[in-house]
Amino acid sequence: MEIFDLNDSNVYPFEERDKNVLFQSGVFKVRLIQLEAGGEIPPCNMAMNVLFCILQGEGVIVVNEVSNQVKPHSLVITPPATISMKSEKGMRLFGIQIVGGKP
Repeated sequence: MEIFDLNDSNVYPFEERDKNVLFQSGVFKVRLIQLEAGGEIPPCNMAMNVLFCILQGEGVIVVNEVSNQVKPHSLVITPPATISMKSEKGMRLFGIQIVGGKP
């Protein structure tokens, strides 16, 4: 078992996103994501199911060209899709990629 304080963890920019992986197993991967004010993550083709939970801030998560407004405590669950995100005010969230099981 591992316990993570999601408020205290350092979050690296998108270009160094591999450093933001908190936990990885053969079945899933947990990653912290932080967008600064005006920040965005370009479209990414995800071949697995993904869950995003918004911790702080607000923004837009785009799934297959459909924009979804998110705020703290929003939970986005998506099957394999093209996903991007942006935030005018800044946003902190975590994502769980489900790499095992059926899509």
